[in-house]
Amino acid sequence: LLNGIHIGKSHTLNITHSAITRPSSKVANTIVRVNLPHGVDTESPRGQEIVRKACEKALAVEAKALLPQRMEFLSKKHDIQYSSIVTKKLKSRWGACDNKNNISLNNYLIQLDWRLIDYVICHELAHTVHHDHSKAFWALVETMQPNHKALRKELKEKPTDIIPT
Repeated sequence: LLNGIHIGKSHTLNITHSAITRPSSKVANTIVRVNLPHGVDTESPRGQEIVRKACEKALAVEAKALLPQRMEFLSKKHDIQYSSIVTKKLKSRWGACDNKNNISLNNYLIQLDWRLIDYVICHELAHTVHHDHSKAFWALVETMQPNHKALRKELKEKPTDIIPT
């Protein structure tokens, strides 16, 4: 991950080197600050891991601030209730809905276009009504997202990982 790239909706990565012995990172306002000791190359596995953790912290902050608001908006718009929402790092999924209608959204989701975020949220809201991928489930998704097939295809091309821009 390179200095100056954008992370999520509003953060910028700022990497510096100084005469410190331990790396440090801080997410403040719209800056992800990473301070590495001299001799720790940003391209090295250690440097990349330090930068990755700082970026994941920024994504978690943004996801927690923005995704529940969007979930609430779409829930009211489509008149579909859910029990709770959490944002967290998921390894291979964009979202999940359990049998008690608790929804989990992947922190990495915040990096995507809002139309893809809305698709994932609507998909999970549909699971509060149909806990499967039946015809009835997809019919409900279609009422919320008429272009869901194209959005689903596009989403499958996105990695559940940090996407530098």
